[in-house]
Amino acid sequence: VTDTDIVSPTYTTYNHSAVTVNPGTAVKLQLLLPGETTNPGSTNGFTGTAIGQTAGTSFTVTVNAVDPNWNKNTSAELGVTVYTSDANTPTSNQQTLTLGTSTYNITFKTAGNWTVTSEDTDGVYPTYAINTHPAIAVSAGSAIKLLVIAPGETAAPGTTTGLTGSASNQVTGAQFTVTVNCTDANWN
Repeated sequence: VTDTDIVSPTYTTYNHSAVTVNPGTAVKLQLLLPGETTNPGSTNGFTGTAIGQTAGTSFTVTVNAVDPNWNKNTSAELGVTVYTSDANTPTSNQQTLTLGTSTYNITFKTAGNWTVTSEDTDGVYPTYAINTHPAIAVSAGSAIKLLVIAPGETAAPGTTTGLTGSASNQVTGAQFTVTVNCTDANWN
């Protein structure tokens, strides 16, 4: 803290010794994706831009328990689960934040634009505000296989088989059309 007289320069500037400022009570969860770093005291609590991801490739997100001004509270220990809006990506196991933080590995299965959400799921009071990260772009992985789609079937990227529906019966001697897609390991 510095005290300076801006009206009359005859007074001596006074610099107070450092003051310790502790974080407030944790009230919400902060979710950081690759490309983002924490920035306590700022409007949104982080700096940087989330990096787009590739389906089938694992990446790490960080969850912090923070006060209203995005300061990490190292005394907060709560159970948190991370999940995405991609229905084909499994939900993480609940983990306990240690010293107010934990990391989670995510592997998107489906190409598209998907959100990532962190939620206090231990059921212990108080509950902390959920944090849903804006959608990030997820691209298809490298092409490694072919998917044949017959009449009656629909492509279903990110699923186990890559298809939904059942192939329609066809008549002998009658022509029908199939579609062949070049896909990544997750049928994107």
